[in-house]
Amino acid sequence: MHELPFRGFSPKVRLAVGVWSLTLAVSQAASAAPAVIAVDCAAGGSVGAALVTARTTFQPVEIVIKGVCKERIVIDRDEVTLRGADATAGLDGSGLAGTEPLVTVNDAHRVVLDTLRLTPTGKTGLRLESGAAVRASGLEIEGADFGVALFPQTTLQLSGSSVFKSAQTGISGRGAALIVNNCKVHENGANGIGLSGGLLDMYGSVSEKNSFHGVSVLDGATASIAFSSIDDNAVGVFV
Repeated sequence: MHELPFRGFSPKVRLAVGVWSLTLAVSQAASAAPAVIAVDCAAGGSVGAALVTARTTFQPVEIVIKGVCKERIVIDRDEVTLRGADATAGLDGSGLAGTEPLVTVNDAHRVVLDTLRLTPTGKTGLRLESGAAVRASGLEIEGADFGVALFPQTTLQLSGSSVFKSAQTGISGRGAALIVNNCKVHENGANGIGLSGGLLDMYGSVSEKNSFHGVSVLDGATASIAFSSIDDNAVGVFV
C-alpha cells in the first residue's frame, strides 16, 4: 500500500496523523495475539453480540464475518478488527427500524475494517465520532444517505474502497482527518468528497459522476490531491 507523504499539511497535523499511524503499528506489534470471534450470519450469528463479548477481554479482538448480517453495530472499544471472510461478507440495514448509521465507531482507536460490504439502505454507512481513529480497506458502501460521515477530531485512513450511489455526499467530514488512497467515490447525490475544516490527503483515487462537486473543501480545510481523477462531476474541485 502506498504510504502517503502528507503533502501540504501543517507540521502539527502531520505529527498528529503520523503519531496515530505509529501508535497503531507499535500497538499491533506489541499486543498479544487477538482473540478471534467467528460470526456466521446465515446460522444466526451476530456481530453486535460478538462486540459485547469483546468488551469482556483486554486482548485485541478480531471478528471474522461470514455472510451478511442484518443489523446495525457500534464499536466503542479500542483494538477491534472487523474482517469479512470473503468479498461477499458484510452488513445490511434494509428493513431495520430507526435512523442510526449501519456502523458507528465511537471513541475507539486502532480500529480496522477490512473486506466488508455495507448496505445501509438510506442511512449513513459508516460514522466516526468522539475522536475515533479507523483504518479501513476493501470496503464497498452502496445506497447510503451519507456513505461515510466523519465528526470533528476523528481520523479515517481509507484504501482500496468504493463509496457509491449515496443519496447525499459519499464521504463527508467536519474537522476530521481523511486519507483516501486508491479509492473510487462515484454516482453520489451531492458531493463525492466534502470536507469542512480538517484535512484531506487524496492519492491515486477517483471521484466521478457525482451530482455536485467531485471534491469540496471549505472552512479552512487543508487538501492535497495527487495522481487522482476528478471527472464528470457538476463541478470538479470546489474550494
